[in-house]
Amino acid sequence: MKFVIKRKRNSRMIHVKNIILDTIIECDLQEKLVLDKIREKWSDAVGSLNAVHSRPEIIKNRVLIVIVDNSMYSNEIVMYKDTILSKVREIMGIIDIVDIRTKIGKLYK
Repeated sequence: MKFVIKRKRNSRMIHVKNIILDTIIECDLQEKLVLDKIREKWSDAVGSLNAVHSRPEIIKNRVLIVIVDNSMYSNEIVMYKDTILSKVREIMGIIDIVDIRTKIGKLYK
């Protein structure tokens, strides 16, 4: 590695925060980061019993898709959709989720 001595630098220092934010935006990681944050707080949003039987899977077109292991829990989430949406909006703050949809399937934790 060569070091240049007695020459002015052409560029200015860049904050690490700006590099990280640019990388997040460039790699389209915002929704994934928000989804991870929602998963961490899911039991606060839906209650501990519903959290055991459901899992946020993906955010697609501002819709949160939730996988549930039983139709009973799917109905619970749909019935309390407005309450869950308001709690999820408090948790995330970046991406505005407009709806919650459920799918019945296996839960992979």
